[in-house]
Amino acid sequence: GAKGMKVDIKLIEQQRQKKGYSREYVAEYLNYKTVGAYTHKVNGRRAFNLNDLIKLSELYNLEIANLIK
Repeated sequence: GAKGMKVDIKLIEQQRQKKGYSREYVAEYLNYKTVGAYTHKVNGRRAFNLNDLIKLSELYNLEIANLIK
């Protein structure tokens, strides 16, 4: 799994705000059932998985490497 990966949550949220996307929009884009699932991940309570990172890198037009510290 993605246990060893340190995801740059701050960058992910900065990109979301820069693009003007709501948390609801991004949660839906990632196929989460609720916005709470996304909130848990940006609060660090749960980890983004590799599939999430692939989708986020596409959404924000970034290399996956940029999303990992």
